Amino acid sequence: MPRPPRRNLVAPGSVFHVYARGNDRMTLFKGSEDYRSYLADIAELKTPHGVLLYHYALMPNHIHLLLRILEDGLSPFMKNLQCRFAKRFCRNNAFAGHVWQGRFKSKLIDNDEYLLTCGNYIEMNPVRSGLADDPIDWPYSSYNFYAYGGPDQLVDANPLYRSLGSNAAQRQKAYRQSIRETTSVSGTDGA
Repeated sequence: MPRPPRRNLVAPGSVFHVYARGNDRMTLFKGSEDYRSYLADIAELKTPHGVLLYHYALMPNHIHLLLRILEDGLSPFMKNLQCRFAKRFCRNNAFAGHVWQGRFKSKLIDNDEYLLTCGNYIEMNPVRSGLADDPIDWPYSSYNFYAYGGPDQLVDANPLYRSLGSNAAQRQKAYRQSIRETTSVSGTDGA
């Protein structure tokens, strides 16, 4: 029996922490090309679906995205993104079966304080997972954009980021400090 479709009751402007992991925690991203392809898919799909990407971290076996949904809805965007990746994964790895472990999960971000905290949580994921000693050492996240002003055309700046200082240097310094203070956000770990 097929599962029922998700209800698409997302109000325009809603922000979600979205996470999904590989089936049976299998490694999804086997090399830098896999990460780059997934990020390229996000770049190609976000505008037609009316999605802004505030923060992201791609881990070997799961993903974290902080998204604002402007138009089309969360489910159509994620369906296209996850299906593209799954087809490419199966083709490149001679794999048959489910790539993703169930449906993606999403948590509504309904207050400003949590919006920045969740972004910090996402970008500290590689450190907590032991993949990097410092978030700057993990190239598949939005951390460098916020902490050092690194170029990342994929990222739409978190609207609260500007409140961290009156100029770029102040905001970057404050962001680096705030992310070090972030240890966890309960109920959001997709790993």
